[in-house]
Amino acid sequence: MMPLLAGVPLATAVPGATDFVGVLPEVIVAGGFLCLMLLDLWVPASRRTRLAGFSVLVLLGALGVTVWGWFDAGASGHTVYFGAFA
Repeated sequence: MMPLLAGVPLATAVPGATDFVGVLPEVIVAGGFLCLMLLDLWVPASRRTRLAGFSVLVLLGALGVTVWGWFDAGASGHTVYFGAFA
């Protein structure tokens, strides 16, 4: 008789805060994209050039976090989420 899948205990491992730093640039870009799409609904067409400045700020923020994470990794390198991202 086969055991039911629901009856099998799962080993859950929660990544730490250092793993979040590795994917933080992607989170910043995704959040900035969502904000940009929402702002595009409310900003009049005459002022949409300001949205380009907002997108540049988001990308610069993601670049800053990337550089920070790069130098924070050290010479040995650092993988996050159990080796899924380097």
